[in-house]
Amino acid sequence: MATKDHRYAPIVAEDDEAKGTAPSPEFSAGFFTWHNLTFDWMTPLVKQGSLEPLQLEHLFQLSPQDTSSAVSARFQEHWGRELKKAKPSLKVAMYYTFGQAWCLAGCFKVVHDIMAFGGPVFLRLLIEYLTVAQVEPTTTLEGIGYALGLFACAQIQSLALHQYFHRVFRVGMHARTSVITAVYRKSLRLSMGAKQAETVGQMVNLMAVDARRLNDLLPYLHNIWSSPFQIVVSMVMLWNQIGPAVLAGLAVMLIVMPLNALMARIQQRMQKKLMEARDERVKQFNEVLNGIKIIKMYAWETGFQEKIEKNRAKELQLLRNYRQFRILSEMMWSAVPVLVS
Repeated sequence: MATKDHRYAPIVAEDDEAKGTAPSPEFSAGFFTWHNLTFDWMTPLVKQGSLEPLQLEHLFQLSPQDTSSAVSARFQEHWGRELKKAKPSLKVAMYYTFGQAWCLAGCFKVVHDIMAFGGPVFLRLLIEYLTVAQVEPTTTLEGIGYALGLFACAQIQSLALHQYFHRVFRVGMHARTSVITAVYRKSLRLSMGAKQAETVGQMVNLMAVDARRLNDLLPYLHNIWSSPFQIVVSMVMLWNQIGPAVLAGLAVMLIVMPLNALMARIQQRMQKKLMEARDERVKQFNEVLNGIKIIKMYAWETGFQEKIEKNRAKELQLLRNYRQFRILSEMMWSAVPVLVS
């Protein structure tokens, strides 16, 4: 019979035991320990899941700093300071709330990008060593050192990348939670005039769609500096290897960049139309729910149903077009490395 592994679990309070869940061992293990760098604290849970279906009592509690109340309190503190200014900025409030954790994740991104170029360097040295070893005597330790360097770069790169994504996705989750909470709090305090100006559909989209965009944006925002860094270093290394021929690949990237920018603007316009259609559909649906008694009394169900289904069909068509165009955009983006090669 399998026993639960408590190697890294902290002391559990009686009320936690009563709930059947234990505090997450992630933070008790230390931020920069081997257990956190390799996510070894998840091993007991994975073992438990391989033996039986996981139940609620098997899962860890949500960490205190990840709860919506804690995240919202931190954001509201900085947002309150911004509201005292003549021009409050959501970006500034976000930076002071989540900037430190986001920048710390960027340090792992720096390590990953550097190690990504370390692997090709050690591979080139290893190939040169094997080539020279065929014609003249060489030391075995030199070849072993190149092989170990290649292995170490791959391992460090993997560790850094997973730590980076783990941290930025957590920051994105916090940003999304804080915005959803802020919009909901604001919706409860709107005056009657403001409620007439802002529809329920717009508020729902702010919490459900726009807040999710933050969660999607933050994990890849570091590419603003990471992508140029990788391109420049790659071009320098390739120039040293193949000379002016590298300009052909650079020309392909320069040609594709304006095309990608154009497709991004078209995608943005399509998304705006989709949001407007979604706002209209949610608005009509809420109007039907609020007046359901009158609609049932006068037997207007069919008319309103046809109206809602018509708007829904329009929304689905816009969504289909948006998804197809996004697939085309991602296909072109994925084809660029092949074209450059």
